[in-house]
Amino acid sequence: MAGHSTANSETGTIRRTSFLRSKSYRTRRTLTERTKPLNSIENNFKNFDAQQFREQLKKIQDKELQQKMELEMKMLDGTAKLLAAAHQMSQQLEGAKTLLVCQTRMRAYMLELQRRRNAQALPSVEKKPPSCNGQVALSDIRVPLLWSNDEHFKGRGDSHRFAVFCVASIGTEVKDSELLVDVSPQNTDLSFDKLFLFEAVPSDFECEIQFFACQNNASMAAAIKQRKKLSDIPTSVGKRLSVTKRPDDLYSPKFHEIARCKVALDDATGMIRTYDLAVDAEQEDALPLMGHFCARVAVIPDCLLQADFIGILECQGTRMSCTLKNLELECSDAEHSTTLTIPITKQSSISQCLDPSAGRQTITVCCPRDEKKHQLMAVNEEEHGLWWDAIEQQILNHKAWKHACEKLMTIPDKSSKFTAGSIFDAFDFSGVPRFSQSDSSPMSQILRRLSLPETI
Repeated sequence: MAGHSTANSETGTIRRTSFLRSKSYRTRRTLTERTKPLNSIENNFKNFDAQQFREQLKKIQDKELQQKMELEMKMLDGTAKLLAAAHQMSQQLEGAKTLLVCQTRMRAYMLELQRRRNAQALPSVEKKPPSCNGQVALSDIRVPLLWSNDEHFKGRGDSHRFAVFCVASIGTEVKDSELLVDVSPQNTDLSFDKLFLFEAVPSDFECEIQFFACQNNASMAAAIKQRKKLSDIPTSVGKRLSVTKRPDDLYSPKFHEIARCKVALDDATGMIRTYDLAVDAEQEDALPLMGHFCARVAVIPDCLLQADFIGILECQGTRMSCTLKNLELECSDAEHSTTLTIPITKQSSISQCLDPSAGRQTITVCCPRDEKKHQLMAVNEEEHGLWWDAIEQQILNHKAWKHACEKLMTIPDKSSKFTAGSIFDAFDFSGVPRFSQSDSSPMSQILRRLSLPETI
C-alpha cells in the first residue's frame, strides 16, 4: 500500500513537472512570438562578431571610424545591462530605444566599411572634382493617424497605446528624435519637434527616415504579470525550468520599424510639404498610418555661405577686389566707386586665351543671362590658375546642387510646434462656408463630427 502511494506520489510529481514545463514552454513561445522583432536590424546583429569587426577596422586603418565603432559597442554593452536591471516601463522604453539607435549606427558603420573595402578593391580611375558640401535640415515632422470612429470619438481604443520615435540618417550620421511614450487614439497625429541638422553633406545625399513603434499597453502589462507568475514557480521542479525564472530578454519592449521614407535633393523646398511613406502592412495591431507624412526639408550649399575665392582681378582695364560667392563674382575698385557683378551659374561658360599685349592669360566669362562677355586677368600665372579653378568649381556647384543654389532656403532654429497638438488646428478655416445640416456629403459629415461653429 505504501509502495502504491509512493508510486502515485511519483506519478503526480512527474505529471506536475510535465505540466509546469509545458505551461512554461507555451508561455515562453507565446511571449517570444509576441515580442519577435520584425525589422532586420536585430537579426543582423545576432551573429555579430565584435573582434572580427575590429580586425577589419585595423586593415582599413581608419582611426575615426574605429573610435566611433568602439563607442557604439560600449553603448550597446552598457545599455543592455541597464535594460536588464530596469523595472519601470519608462526606463525600459528608453533603454530599448537607445539600443535600437546604437544598432542602427552600427549598421551604418558596417555599410560604410563595406563601401570603402569595395572602393579599395576596384581599380583606380580618374574621378571628377566633387562639388561643395552643404547643410541638410529636417524638421516639422507630422504623421497623421487614421483611427476608427469607435476608437477616436467613442473612446473604445484606450487599450491601443504606443511608444513611437523616428530616426533620420545620412551616411554614417544617425540622429534620433524624442520618444512619444503615450500615443493613443486621442492623438490625431504624431508630432516630432526635434530639428535634424546634418553638416558636410554631399549633393547626392539620400536621407532615410525610419519610424519605430512599440505597444505600450495591456500586452506589456500582461508580460510583466507573467514574469511575476514565473518567479513564483519553485525551483524544486528542476534546473531546466528554473532557467526560465527571469527571462528578461523575453519581456523587454522591442521597437519594430513601422514605416520609412527616403528624401533627396530634389525633395528639398524649404517649405512643409507631403511625402510618401512606405508602411509595413504585415504587422498586426500597428499604428493606423495613412501612407503619407509632412516634413520640412531645407538644404543650403556651402558655396552660398562661404566665399570660394577672394583676390585681385583686372576687369575693364581696372584693378578690382573680387569675391566669388553665391554664384556671383562681385568686383569693386579701391574707392568702391565702380562695382561690377558677374553671374557665375551653370549656364555660364568660360575660356582662356593669351593676351599678347600683357603677356598673360585672360579668362573670358560668357553669361547668357546678360549676353555679355567679361574679360578677367589675374596678377600672375599662379593667381590665374587659382581663379580658373574657383570659377569652374562654382559652375560645378550650381550643376550639382540645382535649385538649392538659386534660392537660399531658411533653416529654422527649431521645429514649429502646434499649440493644439494637431495638424487640423494649425490651418486657417476663415471664409470656409458652413455645410447645411441636411447635406449628406462626406465633407458635411466630417464637419458636423468635428462640431465646427457656424462661422468658421
